[in-house]
Amino acid sequence: MAIVVSFALGILLGIALGVSATLVVSWSRERMERQRSYAAYATELQGATDSLRLLFTEEIGNRREAFGHVSEQLHVTDKHTQELLRVTNALSQALSHPAVRGQWGERMVEDVLRPVGFEEGIHYVKQATTAGGNSRPDYTFLLPRGLKVNLDAKFPLDNYLAYYSATTDSARQDYRKRFLQDVRRRLKEVAGKDYVNPAENTVDFVLLFIPNEQVYSFVNVYDTTLFEDALGSKVILCSPWTLYPVLSIIRLAIDHFILERTTAALLPLLAAFEKQWQAFNECLDKMGRRIADAQKECDQLVTTRQRQLERVLSEIDTLRRNTDFHALGLGSIAVQGTVACRAAQPPAP
Repeated sequence: MAIVVSFALGILLGIALGVSATLVVSWSRERMERQRSYAAYATELQGATDSLRLLFTEEIGNRREAFGHVSEQLHVTDKHTQELLRVTNALSQALSHPAVRGQWGERMVEDVLRPVGFEEGIHYVKQATTAGGNSRPDYTFLLPRGLKVNLDAKFPLDNYLAYYSATTDSARQDYRKRFLQDVRRRLKEVAGKDYVNPAENTVDFVLLFIPNEQVYSFVNVYDTTLFEDALGSKVILCSPWTLYPVLSIIRLAIDHFILERTTAALLPLLAAFEKQWQAFNECLDKMGRRIADAQKECDQLVTTRQRQLERVLSEIDTLRRNTDFHALGLGSIAVQGTVACRAAQPPAP
């Protein structure tokens, strides 16, 4: 009985050991597989980390290069801005002098005169003193019938430049008020001069040139009655854009006047031209008829006469090539001629 029990216990112990070994092997296998999975995952994770590190490194390098270009461009822009500021300040200082402003206004007027086609000494004169000797307009435009139009190109800009240089609203309002007062004062000065003088055969108005469109618009916006008051004083305010049509009208009037003066001499010339044109057409028609007759004769020579000549030449060629007199019916004629020649010879002594 004890042996059976011991055998049973041995069997059970063996089974237990087998199951334990199986479990241990299975657990070890699963653990090894897990370790291998963890290692592969760690390898993949390390590869992804390296890729991200490389990508970030390249991106940081690109960003540094881009920031370097941006910094360089900002440096160049700042340099150009400083240069522009210097030129602007120099221009503001230059325009603060009345003589320089007058030269600038004259330059702007000449920029308008060139496209219109005006030439100095023909269509206008510069700095011509009036007959009274009290005024000297910058430009005097010469119109038909001895008429003249005077233009003044000097315009106050000190307070206008100060208006844009001011940093506070109160200062800008003060400079704007002063500038508009300067404009009205300049308008009275121009109206008070002898630019409009019937004794010198001038027209009934004078041109006051504003050398900048922005200044022209500024005056028009902040002093709406200025232009109407100027017209009442026989002064026309002109900007570069508005001066162009005024000068174009003057040029058109000059052209019409020249055409009017030359019409009397032009009409006889037109009549003579018409007469010569008719004679030219008659001669041309006569020459055309003669050319047509010559062409007809030439066609006749090329067709009829040429065919007749070719026919005769063909017969001559046939006679030259054919040496058979009998075939031509000339054999008997040739024999009779030979006999006749022998009979005509005298007998031998």
